Amino acid sequence: MIDKLEMSKDLVRSGMDREQAEGIANAFEKAIRGVLATKADLEVACTRLESGIRQDMAKMEAGIRQDMAKMEAGIRQDMAKMGQDMAKVQASLIRWMFAMWITGIGVLIAILELKP
Repeated sequence: MIDKLEMSKDLVRSGMDREQAEGIANAFEKAIRGVLATKADLEVACTRLESGIRQDMAKMEAGIRQDMAKMEAGIRQDMAKMGQDMAKVQASLIRWMFAMWITGIGVLIAILELKP
């Protein structure tokens, strides 16, 4: 902030009347009082800003956690479906293997029967 006393002394030293110097110093202080921010003003503003940022971060974190939970549930459902699909494929492969063995044994028996 501006030191009124020091400003008025400087004005008096430069040749101005003491009353005029004090008047100018007072007017100058009043004019800039509402314009300049003090350290306390800045600290309050920083505290509010920091608080707002922390709240926004907490909201974002909660949203991210919800999204991750949804993705995890979706992945679990997809994995369960894949497990069911793999079980179906495995059953189909076993049937085909059984059919191939039966066919192979039938062909082998037919060849042995036809041999003179």
